[in-house]
Amino acid sequence: MISGPSGIGKTTLVSSLISRWPKSYIRPISLTSRAKRSGEDGSEYSFVDRKTIMHEFERGNLANLDTVYGNVYAIQKSSIDDALQKGISPIKEIHPTNHYKLRNLYPCSVAVLVLPDNGFQNNSYHDARQQEDAEFYSKVDLDDFDIITRTSRTSGIDAFVEDAHWAIQSYLAGRDRFPSPCLIDKTNADGYGKVAGRFTTEERPTTANFHDLSAPFFAEAISKLPDGSRCLEVGPGQGWLRKSFDWPPVHYSALDLAAGMISTLDFETTAAEKVSASARAMPFSSGSFDRVFASLGDGYCYPTALAEIRRVLKKNGHFYFTAPSRVWADGLRNSSASNKTQFLLPDGSAAEVFSFALSTEELEKVFSQCGFRLNSIEVVHGDKLPPGSMISNALIESARRLNIALDSLPIINTISAIKN
Repeated sequence: MISGPSGIGKTTLVSSLISRWPKSYIRPISLTSRAKRSGEDGSEYSFVDRKTIMHEFERGNLANLDTVYGNVYAIQKSSIDDALQKGISPIKEIHPTNHYKLRNLYPCSVAVLVLPDNGFQNNSYHDARQQEDAEFYSKVDLDDFDIITRTSRTSGIDAFVEDAHWAIQSYLAGRDRFPSPCLIDKTNADGYGKVAGRFTTEERPTTANFHDLSAPFFAEAISKLPDGSRCLEVGPGQGWLRKSFDWPPVHYSALDLAAGMISTLDFETTAAEKVSASARAMPFSSGSFDRVFASLGDGYCYPTALAEIRRVLKKNGHFYFTAPSRVWADGLRNSSASNKTQFLLPDGSAAEVFSFALSTEELEKVFSQCGFRLNSIEVVHGDKLPPGSMISNALIESARRLNIALDSLPIINTISAIKN
């Protein structure tokens, strides 16, 4: 279900997806009582009278029935069912107010929101309908949508269509493995909001150990940055990555879901842009960045966030990513909470967040499904911890439970990936 303001390019997007990937998408057959417009070839609508549509609806053959500007519209259920049986995704422009009708019949429906890449400010509208539409979508609840993407005026229609394709296909491929993006956002916003400001070495020794193991990987990547590069860090925490290395002159931005985390950043440079937003719905134009960094990005390692990171990268842009190893995590987590971790708070309560600690095989698969090609993937073991460093109980306990020597324990995965 493709939604977005009038004139944003929904019909172009749907037609282009079908044209480029005919084995993945098909437009379901719709009926309408309106007159055929000049240039329409009948591929999108069957033009019939109102009586015929009402008769089909009464027989239970239609998925919906809507009246727009005095004309009746409906989608044939059989055309949706036939496509699904063939493994093809029926795709059509659907206003959000009508989503519930299709979701009642097809719980597998996917809601896709297309937003303008420059927001809704300073836009000129051709008519009252466009203005009304823009006002509606500027206030829409993003939690009502599974996928959020943006137009790409700078990169062109091909990039816009390709970005949407990767977002849709990666979501479909991963929705049996990962929770809904809305649930991830809500859980992480609440959890990280509670622990904002408490990521000190004393309180979070495990995080400090992860940073020590990640440091050589990031030091090399940062040392190779061309001057003037546009860089984005997703999930900066308390600014370890920005403050711990000798960065060349770059344009740096930081994005975090929890406003409390962003507020803790104390960079001295005025060039830093700090944005509170979801990694799956970034307020940046497509192709905005040369490099994206995610240190301990396990909270962002799910398809819709990775596809969105791909969107904001320039063609052949680099993504540098680290996350805890699946092996280490399995040593601590039970099967019912394999995708989550907890931070203990001073009052004895715990803040829970999603943490997708994947194996290297799973990482290779999900990055590929989201439109990246891997430049490198490595596992960092406990023997790389700096001599004399304070080792967290979480690392020691995981090694004990797995009956693995700490030096041999896989702790961190590092990935260097390039946007296809």
